[in-house]
Amino acid sequence: LQPRRSAQRAGGGDLPSQEECCEALSHNQLLSDLTALQLRQLVEGSRLVSYGPGEAIVNEGAEGASMFHLLRGRVEVLKQVEPDRTVPVRELGPGEVFGEMTLFLDAPRTATVRALEECLLLRVGREGVRSLLEQNPALLERFAALVSARQSELESLSRERREEQTNALMETMKRLFFAFTGV
Repeated sequence: LQPRRSAQRAGGGDLPSQEECCEALSHNQLLSDLTALQLRQLVEGSRLVSYGPGEAIVNEGAEGASMFHLLRGRVEVLKQVEPDRTVPVRELGPGEVFGEMTLFLDAPRTATVRALEECLLLRVGREGVRSLLEQNPALLERFAALVSARQSELESLSRERREEQTNALMETMKRLFFAFTGV
């Protein structure tokens, strides 16, 4: 369980107005085709949330029905590659989104996202997006492209990790066998 934090504490300052949230969303590549009314509807159906440094916003493997638009602060995306090993995938800053795979695929979270500093986010739920998609079905293609790109990024990380493991295994085997043969 995560304690609920007041959005007032996030990012050192006043909370953004509805208009400021709409403006921030309008600069997002995924949402740039939305009308002012659609952006307002999306913001009205969303919730401001805040997290402090080190707090997990989402955890890999957890269920979810929302994505997050980062308004203030920075977060890191972490992927578990072995039972006891997590690696950083990337950092995200203001204007970027995460959690879209869970929102659109109804699948568990594919990565952990942790706040690096005080963060203020707009949590966009499935119901808010559903009404937008009914009004603007073309938006689904943009979301599908982002989900596909994020999946590819995570899959390439897994491929790179397998290659690293193979190379490490080969080095260990070389040391072991060459040590015995004296070559």
